[in-house]
Amino acid sequence: MLLYKYPILRRIKTYSTLPIAKLGRLATTELYRAMGLIGPIETAIMEVDDIERAFNNIISLNYAQSIGLQGNLTGITITSYNSGHTLGGSIWQFNRGAEKIVYAPAWNHSKDSFLVNSKLNLPNLMRPTTLISGSDLGSSKSHKHRVEEFLKLANVTLNNNSTLFLPTSMTGRFFELILLLEKNIDINIPFYLVSYTGVKSMQFSANMLEWMSSDITKNWETQNQSPFESTRIQLITLKELEQLEQGPKILFAESLDMSEGSLGRACLATLCTRHHTAIMMTERPHPDSTFYDLYAEWERLVSQDNRLSDGSLAILDQHFSLTVPTENALHGTDLNSYLKKVEERRTHQKEIELEQKKNDDLLNDDIFEEDDAEDDAEPGVLKLEGDDEEAVDGKTTTSTSIMQSTRHNDVKDEDENVPIDSILKMPMDFDVRNAKGKNRMFPFIVKKVAVDDYGIVINHNDFMREEERFVLKATGTDGDRAEESADDGDESDNQEAEYNDKSGNKRKRRGKRGGRKKRRKGAYKGSENSNLLERKRLATLYNMDPTVDPVSIKKTTAIFSAKCGITFVDMSGLADLKSMKITFNNLKPRKVILLPNTSYSNYIGDCNSIMQSMVKQQRDKLMGQSFFSQNVNGVLGTDYIKSQPNELIDLGSVITSYDLQLDDDLDKQLKWQEITGGYSIAHIVGEVSKNEDDINNRTTTIFKLHNLSKDKQATLDVNASAKKLTIGDVKLNDLRLQLSRQQHHAEFKGDGALVVDNQIVVRKITDGRLVIDGLVCQLFYEVRDLVNSMLAVV
Repeated sequence: MLLYKYPILRRIKTYSTLPIAKLGRLATTELYRAMGLIGPIETAIMEVDDIERAFNNIISLNYAQSIGLQGNLTGITITSYNSGHTLGGSIWQFNRGAEKIVYAPAWNHSKDSFLVNSKLNLPNLMRPTTLISGSDLGSSKSHKHRVEEFLKLANVTLNNNSTLFLPTSMTGRFFELILLLEKNIDINIPFYLVSYTGVKSMQFSANMLEWMSSDITKNWETQNQSPFESTRIQLITLKELEQLEQGPKILFAESLDMSEGSLGRACLATLCTRHHTAIMMTERPHPDSTFYDLYAEWERLVSQDNRLSDGSLAILDQHFSLTVPTENALHGTDLNSYLKKVEERRTHQKEIELEQKKNDDLLNDDIFEEDDAEDDAEPGVLKLEGDDEEAVDGKTTTSTSIMQSTRHNDVKDEDENVPIDSILKMPMDFDVRNAKGKNRMFPFIVKKVAVDDYGIVINHNDFMREEERFVLKATGTDGDRAEESADDGDESDNQEAEYNDKSGNKRKRRGKRGGRKKRRKGAYKGSENSNLLERKRLATLYNMDPTVDPVSIKKTTAIFSAKCGITFVDMSGLADLKSMKITFNNLKPRKVILLPNTSYSNYIGDCNSIMQSMVKQQRDKLMGQSFFSQNVNGVLGTDYIKSQPNELIDLGSVITSYDLQLDDDLDKQLKWQEITGGYSIAHIVGEVSKNEDDINNRTTTIFKLHNLSKDKQATLDVNASAKKLTIGDVKLNDLRLQLSRQQHHAEFKGDGALVVDNQIVVRKITDGRLVIDGLVCQLFYEVRDLVNSMLAVV
């Protein structure tokens, strides 16, 4: 929306992974269509092409790929890592000097059906200066247990001849649900989908298997078919949903929050009054949403019987009000006014695109000149018929000619851009406020030639026949959709086609141009199979073209009497409280910022639960309770900050770093010691001096380390000999390997303790802190010396 209203923001570079760039446009289309901002709606202010144009500007990254920012952000490097929550979801790392910030709004460390779990314990992510983490928690039950509970409830519902209603996100956790149901539900059970974007998300995901788990890739290699190329899902509209007969079926609907205008809310209003319906929630909704009221009611109902856990089934029997929009077709003056507004919006967008293209060509330094003589040639004049009052001195300016070409769109396609050759011949007004060098004094545009490894890039559109430039798309709206005849492809006003019905009699059907054909009762019974196949070829049943069947929306509030089943099984793919606490301890951040909750649960917890758990852990650490307890392995000195919406957080100076130069004499005295993790460390003592030097006419402060004087060196040697410092971290697995090489039998037993020759027990309390328990014997001293050899002593 911001990019549409303020086109100058498009110059800001945006980064994401490929799946996010692809699926994000579908999620945005669903949201904006539900809000009435796009589509054939009177309140629409933009089009789907505007969304596509914004997402096309995104620069795609792969996991673990680092990109250095430019401009005012020079010196900052960003890197994305797998979050394990959604397809293409990322954990972002920002590096600048010694500062390292890890941003993880949603992540999942546990197993998933189609994604690789997140690994926050990667070496590159360890010890960040600041960790920004989401506070939405998942269920503490294992993934296997939750999947079994989910399939059990699904089968129970379908065996009772009921409808299973699954509100979900088509670009998020829908892929997890469809995989499980496809494999474990009877093939005769129909799957229905109500969504503005239809099955486009499944089509996109079929080309991004490398972003999924290895099981998905192996399945594709053995069966040569993507698991998301489902043939069981049938697209239906809201009108067709009301006409479905009672029976076992599964209905997917887009929208987790059931916002106004969403198809999920309309499906809820239709199904909640039917006894043979079960609503299964798989993700916790936002607290300020309509769907959260149902979730809170489920928690209240199951709490009465002390059954507050995943998979508990309750009967929803209450009255609630919903605001449901009603669409009415535009006619007469309202229709003409709406079409005029659409035409003005498209014309304005073309002007913006042309202005942006002109400025880009003007300020682009990476261009190629075909002929230097063309630069000195006098620009020609392009004169169009009509609108002479807009011409100046018999010449036509760039903006005038574009307006004229838009008005005379009966000659060319209205979506066709003005060629660059025509632009070069027009007298132009240049905006040179941001131009540099010679372009500021002598503004000009040179024809840009795109070149690759094989020469000049060919534009295939230049070689298309005129009839190939117009592609007919089969779309439809609620109950009225485009249907193409296999025998007759003409689009005349009185198009006719013959077909045989079940009795073998020949009948005729008529259709009007534009693909809208009204059905007669019983006229299409003989072609149900062909219509079903034709529908499966469509990616969506809902029209997004603002000029096709425009409607106005009228909101009405009605009271519904809900009488259906309701349950909740957490399939959100989020880390639980215990995993989050362990991960924070392993990362060892200096500061942790917890983002506000986007969902809430009484029995799973929220941001306050995380804060209380971490405070208790550090309190136990300070008090020294439970010396051998696994709950007292937190890192002291970590600050936990609970953030609030729209509130500025001043982190202060987490780390102050300086560039320090070593004197040549000190450099020769360095004695490097290797420690665990592939690091090398050297101990050196010196005195820092501060000098100022002029480099490129700029005063620069230089810090340099020199040798100490003899008096200071003697005093330091006396103090240093009193106590030695060990640096490093001993991993028990590395210690076990070292003991095995020395012909000792070492194995893990109990709570992770390392037992050596059934005589010595080595326990790890914290990083760099080990306890060797056993009799004082030769083996005891061997293990102790081996541990000391794995540390650096300074």
